[in-house]
Amino acid sequence: MRDSARTEILPRFASRDFSTWPKERLGDLVTEADVEAERRITADLRAVWPDALIVGEEAAHEDASLTTQLPPPISPSSSTP
Repeated sequence: MRDSARTEILPRFASRDFSTWPKERLGDLVTEADVEAERRITADLRAVWPDALIVGEEAAHEDASLTTQLPPPISPSSSTP
């Protein structure tokens, strides 16, 4: 994650040379730094765990079918989903 921040996020924010675009929710923006950092982190995780399901926020926004592969959440107040 540090490498991703160092190579994808920090240079863009330091130079203020990055694009942003809105998501569906009003006021919710995504930057190219967000997307590129997530891609880098995902690739790094897949290099170690090639069979793992890795679902990042920006990837799930682009491909909602990724979230259908996740198990249902477990309620913190009980052991049932």
